[in-house]
Order: sequence, then C-alpha cells, then structure tokens
Amino acid sequence: MAVEEHAGATGRSLGTILAENPTFPVRFLLKSFAGMIVGGEDLNDWLKAGAISNRACYLIGLFVVCGYLLALWLNLRRRLYETTLMPLMLLVGGGLNHVLIFFSRYIFEKENYALSSRYALQFQVGILGIILTFALVWRLEDRGRKAVRGLMGVFCLAILLGNGYTTYRELKKAPNREALFEEKAALALEIPGMTEEELKANAGALEDKFEYRKGVEKIQNAFRILQENNLNVFRQ
Repeated sequence: MAVEEHAGATGRSLGTILAENPTFPVRFLLKSFAGMIVGGEDLNDWLKAGAISNRACYLIGLFVVCGYLLALWLNLRRRLYETTLMPLMLLVGGGLNHVLIFFSRYIFEKENYALSSRYALQFQVGILGIILTFALVWRLEDRGRKAVRGLMGVFCLAILLGNGYTTYRELKKAPNREALFEEKAALALEIPGMTEEELKANAGALEDKFEYRKGVEKIQNAFRILQENNLNVFRQ
C-alpha cells in the first residue's frame, strides 16, 4: 500500500535537463566523489560559508576519480583479478553506485544532492576496493616503482586525513543530534492527538522538524499508524 513520493522533484526528463545543462551529470558525479574525502555535510557547510568554491569541490572529486582509475589500471596491469576478484568487484560496485545515485536523484536537479551523507556507505565500497588494490600492489610492487608507491601513499593519506576530520566533526555534533532526536521523539507522541487547529498552528514547525512538506495531515496519519501498531516511539 506504499506510495512513493519525491518531494522537490521537477518532473523533467533527463534529456530536457541535459539539453539545458549538459555539464550537470559531470558536476553531480564529481561532488559525489568529493564526499569520499571529506563528509558531504561538511563540504556543504564549507560551500555555504564560502570556505571553498564549487571548482575546488570538483577538483577534490577529480582526485578521487584518479584514485579509482589508478586502482583499476593496477588491477588490470598486475592481473590481481587472477589472485582475487574482491578488489575489482568493490571498485566496479562502488563506481556504479555513484552512477546509480545520479540516475535516481537527477530528478531534483540539484548537484549538491550528491553530497548527502545517506549515500556515503554505498560509495565507501569503492574506496575499500581502492585501498585493497593498493595494499596488494604495495606488497607485490618492486622497490624501484617509487612513483606508483608515492601516488598510492598520497591517496591513502588523503582518505585518512579527510575521514579523520569528518569523524572528529561528527563526534562534536553527536550531543546536538541526540538532543534534536529526543525533542522529535517527545513531539511525535503528541502528534496523533492534535486537533486540526493545533496542526495548522504548528504546521511550519512540524514540517521542519520531520523534514516533510506535503501537509501536516500526512505527518499525523503516519504517526497514527505507528501508534496503532505500537512501533517506534510508541512501542510499549
């Protein structure tokens, strides 16, 4: 009985979007790759604050793409797939996840959708494939190939520093996130019993809190379903 809804979708076809803005897919994909160095939420904050430009964000994404290409080339050149297919499978799976997210999210026509943290786990599959490839090649590569080893080392260091910074930021935000969800949980218990007047009076706050802007009646109906089935915050 579920009905899929896309709040904010423009409804335009991909062909129409490409005709008007042919670079949109490239910009979207580069930003999705950039979110693998530093978390998408942090990159979004930097962009809004003017700390970095869109061009800098694209360059970060291009750096990750180069890591993919280097890992793919090493897999094929050193025939690592003859020993284990796992790194190559992760590379292909991770890379195609970026494409999959583009085809499922181009309907919003917002390139910053690529920086949503909800996709990070899907994209990290590819990063794991890159690092496994580099680890295998590092062990097999003769000591004379300093250039390749240097490139691998720079990429891994960038991933370590970027992800370390993101983790630090997330730990700093954790108390605020906890407080926000406690506030949502308390508000959710009140929603099923709200009158029509109360819903209208609190419409803006409810839509902002629960990030749904298609009517507070639908929000109330959703929480009534949870209440009737003793689910989520209504669980006894």
